[in-house]
Order: sequence, then structure tokens, then C-alpha cells
Amino acid sequence: MALVKLKNVGTEPFVGIWDNEEYIIDPDPKGESFIIVDEKIAKRWLGNWDAKTKEDKLLEAKRIKMYTRKDPKPEWDIKIEKVVEKQRKKDFKKVTPPPIDINPLVTPPTEEEFADLKEIEKPKKSGKKKDKAVSKS
Repeated sequence: MALVKLKNVGTEPFVGIWDNEEYIIDPDPKGESFIIVDEKIAKRWLGNWDAKTKEDKLLEAKRIKMYTRKDPKPEWDIKIEKVVEKQRKKDFKKVTPPPIDINPLVTPPTEEEFADLKEIEKPKKSGKKKDKAVSKS
């Protein structure tokens, strides 16, 4: 991922839309009129210049042709220049803790050892019970 500078050295303004916002680059043969956008936005407008296979390049050309179908031969000429290369966060590998050696001489606790704790943790019940009297009339 990177930021790229797009310059229009053609004769017609370039108009690109991204996220409901319109980006316009006025024509300027000297290249002084420019915008800086994310590389993925530029690739959306101008095609993926990193496509490797012929099939991918043909698909990109077809997509760009559909993108510019209102004006099949635009008079803008965009020059692309990378400005900032964004650093990706390092992928941290999951570290598994070393296995714990269990001493065979140590025995795990049994339920009887904690029986007194269970008695303490039990909720106390009130000793009074409410009887419902049923009367026959």
C-alpha cells in the first residue's frame, strides 16, 4: 500500500469518484496540477498496473473500458508517481508456551479435599416454609 501522486498532463480534466466524493485533476502540461490518493483508489480509476498475467491485464483493460464508457477516448493523460510507501504491520507469529513438566510424584487434588469449601459456598436457605392453606367452600 502506498500513496500516489496523480498528475494530468493531458488536455481534458480528469474526474474520478471515490466514496461519493469527486476528485478533479485539471489539465496542466507542466504537471503542477495534481492530487495525492491511496494507491488502491488510483488502481480503481486507472487499472491495476501490478497485474502479472495476460488474463489479469485483459480483465483490467476491459474494466477500465467499462469505467470510461461515457468517454471512450479521454483526452486526459495521467502520470503516476509513488509518494509514500506505507509500512505494513508485522505479522506476529503465535507463540506456544513450552510444555510443562508434571512431576509424577505430585498427585492432583481430590474432591474430598474441597468438600468443606462446597459447604461454605452453598447458599443458605431460610428455615421457615410458607404453607398454602387450601380451603374448601
